[in-house]
Amino acid sequence: MAVCASVVAGWLMLVSCGGGQQGQAVEKIESNEGGIKVLDVEKGVEQRDFVNLSKYATEINYIPLETKLDCMMGVDQYTSILKSGERFYFSSWLAEDPLFTFDESGKFLGIVGTKGRAANEYMRRIKSFTADEQSGELVICDVTAKLLFYDSDGNFRISKQIERENRVFDYKLFSVGNREYAFLKEDIYIKGVPQNFGLHKYKKESLVTVNSQGNIVDEKFVGDIYAYIHKTDHGTIGLNYGSPLLYQFDKKLGLLINDSLYHYNPADKSVECRYIVDFGKYYLGDESKHNAIIRGGNALFFETGNFILFSVLFPYSAFPEMPNCYRFSTFVFDKKSGDIQALEDDPIFGAARLKEGGSGFAGFTNDLDGGAPFVPRYIKDGKMYELMDAIRFIEQAQKSKSNKMKRVAASLTEDSNPILIEVVLK
Repeated sequence: MAVCASVVAGWLMLVSCGGGQQGQAVEKIESNEGGIKVLDVEKGVEQRDFVNLSKYATEINYIPLETKLDCMMGVDQYTSILKSGERFYFSSWLAEDPLFTFDESGKFLGIVGTKGRAANEYMRRIKSFTADEQSGELVICDVTAKLLFYDSDGNFRISKQIERENRVFDYKLFSVGNREYAFLKEDIYIKGVPQNFGLHKYKKESLVTVNSQGNIVDEKFVGDIYAYIHKTDHGTIGLNYGSPLLYQFDKKLGLLINDSLYHYNPADKSVECRYIVDFGKYYLGDESKHNAIIRGGNALFFETGNFILFSVLFPYSAFPEMPNCYRFSTFVFDKKSGDIQALEDDPIFGAARLKEGGSGFAGFTNDLDGGAPFVPRYIKDGKMYELMDAIRFIEQAQKSKSNKMKRVAASLTEDSNPILIEVVLK
C-alpha cells in the first residue's frame, strides 16, 4: 500500500494512494493540480537503456580542486557539496574532514570548523551543512546534532545543542530562507524488540525548522515509517525499512516518505503529493523483508525542472537474477514525456563505483564531449555537480574521447585532490 497527502491546516494528512510500499490508509486523496504521477520502477527496468547527457544539458566542465597539505580531501563518494554565492564547500563525513572552501576556479580559500569538544567545535565529524542565500551564514550539524553557526566569512558565531549529546544523529540540513533551516527528525515508537516479528509502525518523522539562534520555531509531523522486524540467519534482530529522504528542489523541499514524494514550499508552508514510486513486481508484500528499496546514505535522489533521477537497491536475497552491476540501479524519469528508464552500465567506463570491486551507479552517457558517464551528486542554480577522485579521473580520461578530460588529467597526480565536474542544464 502507498501513502500520499492532501493539505490539512497547512500540513500533511497521510492517505492511501495504492500500489507501492508500506503505509497507513487514512482517507481518500484529494487530487492535486496536474494529478499525481507514478515513478514506475518495473517499467524502468524493462526499458533499461542509455540516456544522453545532451538531452538535459548543454555544457560540461572539469575543475581540478587545488591540492595543498592543509586541504587534502577525503573519499569523493562520501563528500558532500554546497555552493553558496561564488564559493564551494566540501566535507567528507567518512574522513572526518572540516569544511573546505574553494572558489569557482578551484582555488583553495580556507577551512571552516574545528573538531573538538568546545562550544565552537564540532564533535567527531560533520554530518551536514548548509548556507543562507541572502546572508551567506553557514550552519554545520555534527553527529551529536549540535548546530554551529558561522558568518559569511567563516567566523564562528554561536552553537546550539538540539539533541542529547551522547547519541548519534544523521540530520541533513537545508536552508529555507530568512535564516531558517530545516531537517527531518525521527522518533522511534518501538523500544526494544517487539513480541511478534513482522511489519510494525517503527518510527515517526517530523520536519523541524530552526532559526539562526538554533531555536526550534516549527515542528510538524510528516509521516510514519514502517519496518519489517525479523530474525537474521545469525540469530540477531534485523530491520528493513525505507529511509526517508529530504532534498532541495528550486526553492522547495522534496520529501520522500515510504513511497510518496511531496513538495513542500517553505514560503507558505504548503505541501502536496506529486509522485508515487511503484515498485511493481519488485515489491513483494507488506511483510517481506526483501523488497526493492530506495536507500538513504549514498542513494541518489535529485530533481530538476525536466527530470527526476533516483536509485533503487535490489537485494540479492530476493532478486538473484538481477546482474550485480545493477544491484544499485539508477533511474531517470522524464517529466515532459512521462518516460522512465533504468540506466545501462557503460561497457567502456563501467559504473561510478562505491568501493573497489563493489557495485555502483550507472550515469548519463556523456555525449557532450565524449568523457566519462556523469552521475550527479549535487544540483544548484541550473547546474549539476559530481566529484571524482584523481586516480579514477586519470583512468577515465585515458578511456575517453574528451580532450578536456585529457588536458586536466595531464596536470594531475595520484595524490591530487578530486576534480569537480560541472554540467550546465538546459
